[in-house]
Amino acid sequence: MRSQHKPLSILLFFLVILSALPQNSHAQELSLPFNQTTQERIFKGEVFTKADVENISAEKKQTLFFAIAALHKKSCTEAMVKLSQYENYKDFLPFVSESNYSESSQILDFLVTSSILPFNFRLNFKIPRIKKEGDYTFTFDKGFLTGLLGIIHLRPYKDHCLFFIEANWQGPDTGMNATLLELFMKTSAQLGAEKLFRISSN
Repeated sequence: MRSQHKPLSILLFFLVILSALPQNSHAQELSLPFNQTTQERIFKGEVFTKADVENISAEKKQTLFFAIAALHKKSCTEAMVKLSQYENYKDFLPFVSESNYSESSQILDFLVTSSILPFNFRLNFKIPRIKKEGDYTFTFDKGFLTGLLGIIHLRPYKDHCLFFIEANWQGPDTGMNATLLELFMKTSAQLGAEKLFRISSN
């Protein structure tokens, strides 16, 4: 009788061990800087952004922290077919007047125009052409916010793709009001992500 129950006992033992192991959930590896309610809304398809700008008056400097999180309807690989076409962003986003990308140097150059800001400016940064999930760093080499360092996290979540981008910068005072810069960062990121996601979901 014992020999008949032994295989079943071994099977149950392994099932218990497997259930105790941590599950492989790429999305949960990320620590999103949003509260639980906001995270739930992100996973339902809403785009959320965060921007904090501080003035260091004594040193005539400013600091910036920026984050955006959103869940794309498609897988990361499918979404990036369209989203990796950086040179076409001038056709995708109303506040990008020029967009150029060098495959060899991985340099992306934008001319940004906005009614919110008192002047136009160039964003020049180094970024690989992203084609699948993973972690990708980018840096602003020159122009506005030179020295900014950011990272793009792409994680598969069920049949979708979780986008989480965060960036930090400290440098000379830009001459822009901190509240105005925060507003521009949040508004452009929100509208830009929503527009890009619509374009790449078709």
